[in-house]
Amino acid sequence: MMFRLGVALCICISFFSCDPCNRLDCVHGTCENRSCQCDEGYLGTECSVQAKPERITIVGMHFENLPDEVFGDVKWDDDTTTNKSYLPDVIMQLRFGTSQDVVFTSVERYMNAEAFEFVFDDAMNIHVSGAFPELRLTLADLDLPAPTKMYVMEVAGYYSPVRGFPTSFRYEDKSGASVVLDLVYTH
Repeated sequence: MMFRLGVALCICISFFSCDPCNRLDCVHGTCENRSCQCDEGYLGTECSVQAKPERITIVGMHFENLPDEVFGDVKWDDDTTTNKSYLPDVIMQLRFGTSQDVVFTSVERYMNAEAFEFVFDDAMNIHVSGAFPELRLTLADLDLPAPTKMYVMEVAGYYSPVRGFPTSFRYEDKSGASVVLDLVYTH
C-alpha cells in the first residue's frame, strides 16, 4: 500500500514538472506549446506588457451633471416669441489638443434643451491615433451664423499604457460635470 502511494506521488510530481506551462504565467493570454499566446493588445514572454493600440475610435459620448449655471438665465435664441426660445439648441463639437479645427460635430441636435444630460453616438466614429492628444469637447448652442459656446470640457488620460483597454472611460472635471467615452481599440 505504501509502495503504491509512493509511486502515485512520484508520477504526479513528474507529470506536473513535465508540463511546460506549469511554471509559465501567461497574464493576458494562454500557454500553448511551451510559450504564451498573447491576447490582442498584449506582448512579452508572459503577455504582461500592454501594447499601444494603433488607434482608438470614440463611438459615443454621454455628458452628465452639467452645472446649472451653464443654462442659467441666458437668452440663447434671437427669437423670444415662446417660453422655450430661451433654451439652448445643443450640439457637441470635438477638437484635438489646442487646435481650433473642429474634428467632429454631432449629428444629434437637442432643440430647446431642458435637460442636463446629453448622449452623442449617432454616426460617431472618431479615430484618434499617435500620441492620443487631449480632447476638447464643446457643448454649443446651435445659433447662426455660428454655434455659441456653452461649456468646454478638456479630457486627457482616456488611454493609459497600464490600464488595459476599457470599453468606456469616465472623466469628471473640477465642476463635477462628467463625460463617458465609449471606446474601441485597433491593434
